[in-house]
Amino acid sequence: MNGIGNYGRRRDLSWTIAIMVTVLLVAFFGWLVLRSPDDSGQTLLTQPSTPVATAEASVVPVTLASTDSAPAVEVGVNPTPDDSVAPLPTDSASSDAISSDATTTQSTEPLAVPATTLTPNPISPSLTAPAGPSYPTLPDGSPVPVLGVYNGDSVAVSGNVPSQAAKDRLLGLAVANSQSLDPVLTDFVTINPDVPIGIGVRVIDAASERFPDGDAEIRPAHAAQLDRALAIMNLFPEVKVLIIGHSDQRGSEEQNFEISRDRAQAVNDYFVAGGVSPLRISSRAVGEADLLTENDDAASLALNRRTEFVFYGLLTE
Repeated sequence: MNGIGNYGRRRDLSWTIAIMVTVLLVAFFGWLVLRSPDDSGQTLLTQPSTPVATAEASVVPVTLASTDSAPAVEVGVNPTPDDSVAPLPTDSASSDAISSDATTTQSTEPLAVPATTLTPNPISPSLTAPAGPSYPTLPDGSPVPVLGVYNGDSVAVSGNVPSQAAKDRLLGLAVANSQSLDPVLTDFVTINPDVPIGIGVRVIDAASERFPDGDAEIRPAHAAQLDRALAIMNLFPEVKVLIIGHSDQRGSEEQNFEISRDRAQAVNDYFVAGGVSPLRISSRAVGEADLLTENDDAASLALNRRTEFVFYGLLTE
């Protein structure tokens, strides 16, 4: 009986060992399965999963100081919805900025820069050079003088003046300085506010006595005509005058220029002798460059042997 009992104990012990070995093997293989990596290289179950980054997790909470009208609010954290606290006002620009900063992956592509910031702005085609004066000008840019032409008992006035008052003054002086007591006045004057008040007044007397042929002598009859211009200079002490000497078309250009210069200087001296300050007088010679007529008869040639006057400041009161 003892042999049978020993045999039974050994068999029970063998089964117990077999069961324990089986359990250990199952546990070992199960542990290997649990430790083996999956296709993505992550360890299953044994490593806690990494939470996905969110906007709330990437923004450092900053507490805004409270004011009298609103409580302190913690920016960057989504508080539990509460009707008692109004949400912070946001706009699309700030919302986009937060969401872009919260991403865990940064783009390596360069920022797109608008082409307009890389090239200078072209000059607008609408920009043009400033327009010139609205009145005729001389080559030096000064306005063309008003022209008064005396011819016996008539006077014609043309040109641009800045105002009606300047026009009335001009026409009154033109009539007052005529040799006729009742001259026929022809008015071609235009009012243009852009014209400067100091515009010159050019005077030509077609009926005045002239210089002798090839000479710069002022004879008595000629002096009587020059006295009309001299009276204007003495009556208006602020007026200045430009004396222009001319010649006819005969002879050489050099000779004609010299004689025209002598004639301008002769009238200059006559005005100074009549009491006009030399500082108010200037003169210029043009020779045969500005003929009144190209005819070569005696009367036409005499008409070109002349001096002209351009008065400045005559229209100012």
